[in-house]
Amino acid sequence: MASDRRSKWRVDADVNDAYGSNAVELDVHHTKGGPNYFTGGYTKAGFWFAVTPVKLENGFVSFVIGASKGRRFFMAEVPRFNAKKLEQLTTAIKPHTAAIVAAMLVEDYETIKGFVTTAAAPPAAVTATRTRKALGTLLREAHETKGIPVTIHVEADGRQMYEIDGVRYTPGDAALRLGVGRRTENGDIVWTSAV
Repeated sequence: MASDRRSKWRVDADVNDAYGSNAVELDVHHTKGGPNYFTGGYTKAGFWFAVTPVKLENGFVSFVIGASKGRRFFMAEVPRFNAKKLEQLTTAIKPHTAAIVAAMLVEDYETIKGFVTTAAAPPAAVTATRTRKALGTLLREAHETKGIPVTIHVEADGRQMYEIDGVRYTPGDAALRLGVGRRTENGDIVWTSAV
């Protein structure tokens, strides 16, 4: 089931709640953001992921607003709807459907939040392509500033490796070794300027 601004799918599940829910609906959708009169707070503009127990009966779908096991998680801040982003987020989170439903049934919302965070992260290939150009410049600067010899090797599988003091490093590890990169809280390596 899908509309222009959301991607929805359902999984049969023994929810075991007071409402007789017999399925779980998963939903990636965009909201414009603004005041939320239900919670009294403010809703961010962007993509959200919702997991909701539903009851399928006689061709109808019913659900309870504020149901105890249903939750909504923020995925990505995007002020205006973007169909490609919806497709990207749905494609990234859909393979984890069974694990998400299992976590919801035992009310393990931190596990679901982990799947949502991972699905919303930018693809590593995009980050590597964007930063690899800057890495060569930074490694040259580190070589000139610190006098450390850096040799670039291309492996048989096409990966670039950087040899420093006789040891081969991946681009990210080379940046850390030379002090021109740092590791973020989520484990990614970002390039900084050379000393």
